[in-house]
Amino acid sequence: MSTHPRVWSGFTSDIDWLIGRVAFQGAGGSTALNDTIWLALDQFRPATHERKALLVLSDGIDNHSRHTRSQLLRRVAEMDVQIYTVCLEDSTPNRRALEAIEVQHGMQLLQDLASRTGGVHFLVRSRNDAEEASRTLSETLRNEYNIGYVPGNKQRSGRWRRIRVKVTRAGLKVHSRWGYRLD
Repeated sequence: MSTHPRVWSGFTSDIDWLIGRVAFQGAGGSTALNDTIWLALDQFRPATHERKALLVLSDGIDNHSRHTRSQLLRRVAEMDVQIYTVCLEDSTPNRRALEAIEVQHGMQLLQDLASRTGGVHFLVRSRNDAEEASRTLSETLRNEYNIGYVPGNKQRSGRWRRIRVKVTRAGLKVHSRWGYRLD
């Protein structure tokens, strides 16, 4: 991540090539997290597969974006992309108060992105947390179900329509979008 987000690759199944491209890139400048996610969402426009998922690995700090948090949250609500977030917590001692506030706001943004889009948020503090997040994320993506819904009110008013999905079976957890607009 840096001051100016850039696309390293389009859609690819060659994970080794992709890791080779980004593994040794050094971080520099300020962080434009909101702009980077905005740019990533642009990549989904020409996507042909019905299921779309974005994985965001970050500490959540944004100190250089043109797009605000509220603009980004409005945009993700309009898109059919599930966002999975992994917050890499840096437990640096003696953090400045302003930095600690930025970290809290960043963690909240990552949680909001995941919950509003039907994704899942993970907080990673250790190697064990990273392994558990990876395992859970893999299971979540493999064991996903789609539920169709046709609204009774077909007026295309553009108003926000809230969705709430409940399960009655114990031990199951639902991750779903918060709603949609019918334009």
